[in-house]
Amino acid sequence: MTAPPQDLLRARRLQDQGRFLAAADLLLETFRESPNDGAIAREIGLVLLAAGDPHGALGYLERARHADPADPAALRGSMEALHQLDRRDEAAHALLAGLMAGIEPAELAREIGPELAA
Repeated sequence: MTAPPQDLLRARRLQDQGRFLAAADLLLETFRESPNDGAIAREIGLVLLAAGDPHGALGYLERARHADPADPAALRGSMEALHQLDRRDEAAHALLAGLMAGIEPAELAREIGPELAA
């Protein structure tokens, strides 16, 4: 079962407004209904990362990467969280795993940007 697109859009709007807790609450409610939905796990991870909780974000982002190893947004989020946690070797391993999973290098370069490539 996948999450309703309107829930994802509503959560993104809340996040854009800086209402991270409201976005997280909405996503967690949806996640309880669809715990295997990688897109919801990714969005929760990205919200937690934006709210300054890289440790909490990492579990959800890893879950999203497990659901879809070729998801460049989940990989970027995982790499960002790992960088913030000063776990750069693990970030490099995640990058290699993403490339091996089939993420296109050009798409990955657009997604991660120069700040995570270093």
